[in-house]
Amino acid sequence: MEERSLQFRIEPPPGADFRLESGGGDAISPYGRTIVFVAATGGGSKLWARPLDSTVARELSGTENAQYPFWSPDSKSVGFFAHGKLERLDLAGGPPMTLATASNPRGGTWGPQGIIVFAPSASTGLWKIAASGGQATPLTTMDAGRGEFTHRWPQLMADGNRFIYLSRGESANISSTIYLSSLEHPQERTLLIKETSAGAAYSPPHGTHPEYLYWLRQQALVAQPFDSKRGRLSGDGVPVPGAEVVALTPAVGRSSVSVSNEGTILFGTGSGRYQLTWLDREGKVLGTVGQPDRYDSLRISPDGTRLAAGLADALSRTDLWLLDLSRPIPSRLTFLGMFGTGAWSPDGQRISYHLLSNRQLLLKNADGTGQEELVLQSQRTVYLNDWSPDGRYLVYTQQSPDGRSELWLLPLSGNREAQPFQKTAFNELQGEVSPDNKWIAYTSDESGGFNEVYVTSFPASGPKWRVSSGGGNFPRWTRDGKELFYRALDGTLMVASVRPAPHGLEFGAPAARFRVPEPVGMFAYPYDVAPDGKKILALMPSKAGGDSPSLTVLVNWDAKSRP
Repeated sequence: MEERSLQFRIEPPPGADFRLESGGGDAISPYGRTIVFVAATGGGSKLWARPLDSTVARELSGTENAQYPFWSPDSKSVGFFAHGKLERLDLAGGPPMTLATASNPRGGTWGPQGIIVFAPSASTGLWKIAASGGQATPLTTMDAGRGEFTHRWPQLMADGNRFIYLSRGESANISSTIYLSSLEHPQERTLLIKETSAGAAYSPPHGTHPEYLYWLRQQALVAQPFDSKRGRLSGDGVPVPGAEVVALTPAVGRSSVSVSNEGTILFGTGSGRYQLTWLDREGKVLGTVGQPDRYDSLRISPDGTRLAAGLADALSRTDLWLLDLSRPIPSRLTFLGMFGTGAWSPDGQRISYHLLSNRQLLLKNADGTGQEELVLQSQRTVYLNDWSPDGRYLVYTQQSPDGRSELWLLPLSGNREAQPFQKTAFNELQGEVSPDNKWIAYTSDESGGFNEVYVTSFPASGPKWRVSSGGGNFPRWTRDGKELFYRALDGTLMVASVRPAPHGLEFGAPAARFRVPEPVGMFAYPYDVAPDGKKILALMPSKAGGDSPSLTVLVNWDAKSRP
């Protein structure tokens, strides 16, 4: 019987929206019969499963705030990340099983030999662990001499030994490269794709279907014949019909593409653009700023007139752009391929930012004049958090040798010798100094399970208070220091009152405001608070034509090209 190509669209569950890009995910089972995806309702985001021969999807309990799902080789279980952990869920029933810590994950894959390969952080090599549980161990080591800072989005081949993954940071513009390696010899690797927008997908040979490697040329999906045993691609990448604009998160190098063993493709569409949107404290839209674009983070200037925003291009390069909020035309400030939001100096005249590929903190004049100034060269990956309101310190997060996040301070006077601020057995990040310079809010997983927001004294760490309950991150002070905002794990923007007390500070019960979108990374704030504390500027997913996310299934896409 002649095989014919077939394409159809998957609609989100009633009352839900797909989360395919930042912090979401979707995957088709190896047998090609069921898909899982992240979708959000008023109660937050969860994993959903839908057989392709059904129009009904079901929520998977215990998967609140799930990210980046992937299938077991027998299509009976799903791996995913949530609350800083790697989890697995058997679809036949039962609660999820926690396998390992993954503080800022970047994908996983489950092979036929019962091994899961995963990226536990945005700035580490790949790790491996038995799918049944046990001790996670490092697998790949980054080549610091070539400027690598991350291995992510792995996928195991059908033999359960070889795997592909994305490497980033080998040049100043943070190129994204696809390699082939193996569990037996993880440090031996073969270059497959020199530059791409995101991680690749793979399908083994099946019937008359050849072995393919699927990768992105900007946002277009291409398929290329692949000999995984020899590590060779042949011919040119063939555009996959209907997949010319695949959902992509350039800042993290992830696309919404997965392929079954039979070559059925699941991919998401959507531009990944956000609209800068002003909201009042109840979530009512007050207005918008400029046009939708690929923003991934934002920071309002101290006087409230300008905005520093991370803006990504189609080649996964994110740079810092500035906008005058009264005339919102973006003006590019950096040309380095950094990631994250810049921090303004207290007088608004300078901006600091980090450069991941070179592990640096830099300063630059906010009007774009002059050269950038290198203020820190680290041996570890660094992420800028804040510039203290008195101008004395830069607060940043540094990765420890074992991948933990530590809070550090860089004095901007004297010998500028960096000093640890929070360096414990836990992850501490997202430091935000209070307007009076006496306190710092930050995120930590010391309470177990997931991140919470804490406050301690500054610049000398002392007693601390936990502000959030049930999870929280991305803290922001109001400019008068009387309130602290943060994002709950379900995406709700929370706010707690702050008042002086004999022992330090007292915090009111956090009050829920409205939902803000998923961040594209642990250092990409999706919101900020106006200086008057009455308005919130947030990155809201664009609803313009073609921007809304959707899922498409392609069956026998290459039927016409095969003999």
